[in-house]
Amino acid sequence: MSFIGTVSYRHLRSPTSKSFTSFASLLSVIGLAIGIAALIITMSILNGFEKTLSQKLVSFDGHIQIQHILGYPIPANLDSLNHYLTSHSTDLRAVPYVRKPVIIRSGQRIQSILLEGIPEHDVSYKMEPLIKLGSFYLGDDHCLMGKRLADELDVSVGDKIVFTQMGAYTSKMDGSQIKQMTIGGLFQSGITEYDRSMVYISLKDSEEFLSMNGQISGISIHLNDNKNIHHVTDDLFQILGYPYFVTTWKEKHSNLYEWMSVQQWPILIIFSMIALVGIINIISAISMIILEKIKEIGLLKALGCTRGQIRTIFMVDGTIIGTLGTIIGGIVAIFLIWLQVEYQLISIPEDVYFMDKIPVIISWEYFILIFFLSILIAIIASILPTSYAGKIKPAEAVRYE
Repeated sequence: MSFIGTVSYRHLRSPTSKSFTSFASLLSVIGLAIGIAALIITMSILNGFEKTLSQKLVSFDGHIQIQHILGYPIPANLDSLNHYLTSHSTDLRAVPYVRKPVIIRSGQRIQSILLEGIPEHDVSYKMEPLIKLGSFYLGDDHCLMGKRLADELDVSVGDKIVFTQMGAYTSKMDGSQIKQMTIGGLFQSGITEYDRSMVYISLKDSEEFLSMNGQISGISIHLNDNKNIHHVTDDLFQILGYPYFVTTWKEKHSNLYEWMSVQQWPILIIFSMIALVGIINIISAISMIILEKIKEIGLLKALGCTRGQIRTIFMVDGTIIGTLGTIIGGIVAIFLIWLQVEYQLISIPEDVYFMDKIPVIISWEYFILIFFLSILIAIIASILPTSYAGKIKPAEAVRYE
């Protein structure tokens, strides 16, 4: 170990039992570790909320939706669009759908819902992660229903329900406006808007029941890489034009994401201040070490140590404290995040937060950024007290010894 490293280490692990510097250094490490752990966990929770909610919304709506600007049905086959979708089949998946409001009835219970028909081969892609009971099979007059809606209707998997077209109650009713189906599965997303109002059937059944005449309500596009969303959206605008309307899932739920964005910054600022307190503790610890070691500083200068070497010794002290605090804080954060992921220790009300457990997803880019920034700031924070150490004169340091 070099001379500077040896002296710095002995400062932090002082052999003198009455020395306060080791205890102050330990407190600085613990304070910084708590701040770093709190910041990493907070960012992981915010990242988890955004990604989990985004995955659920994309499951329902896709990354991009194509519709008529006035909400009218659109042709199921558009040559220019089909050519584009086929040429980019490795980057995206197009799911045509039929969606209309209908009346659902079970016994004496009646509810208005949105009935959506999707191709049978796309059901697993869209809905499988959300299925809680039953299966996602939509053939043979089977349907998928939100669990919250099923609870309100007091039905479960295997029960029969009846769909009635909206206009059937205000016009002459015939058998084509009514359809009985079997509940094949129940899904639960935690998003009340969907869990209470959406029922899925096969695209074939929806076209027959809703008399679409070969038309569809729109097309949802699911991307393999979310980063391509703006590029694909621009391409679709150029290809389709009026009267088609292309919208992204973030535009559709803009109020929700604006609310999340507004909430994120105050939370991050508050927990960053906890880490800042840890940095201030480093300044205090280095200052106390310098005040306690004034005699040693004078002796080192008398033995030929330069001002730069003295400053470097105490900057190494700050670097060691900052590095230890950051590493310990990172380890604690990863351990607590692992506990939450594995055992789901902390629950939250699903009707408020759209999920029943706190989601935590580490963003390794931010983790590395926090790691290096905290060490860098610790080094910078050490400059202020070390500048005083470099100005100490040997004669004054040992005057009263």
